[in-house]
Amino acid sequence: MPYMEGAADPMTFYHDLVGKVAAMPGGLNRTVFELQTVNWKTGEKIPSDELAATIKALYGWGVVHVAFYPEDSLNNQPDPAVLRPVFDTKPNTAIVH
Repeated sequence: MPYMEGAADPMTFYHDLVGKVAAMPGGLNRTVFELQTVNWKTGEKIPSDELAATIKALYGWGVVHVAFYPEDSLNNQPDPAVLRPVFDTKPNTAIVH
């Protein structure tokens, strides 16, 4: 999974972050979760399928707005063919937990 903040378990990191945002009134509707596409420590590009899995999980937890950076569209990084189907599953409204 993407290497956000060097978390040992990135999915737990994201889930906990979503929980904190969701606890704020209107938090999920007013927050953009921005994902990195590069491991800044190593320069390694995050695989598109891992990025897609993270986005899918975020949507499943009620996240409404997702973005990623940087985008290298000349080299298909991340690959739009992999991400498009996941972005197409974006919920219309936040899920209330």
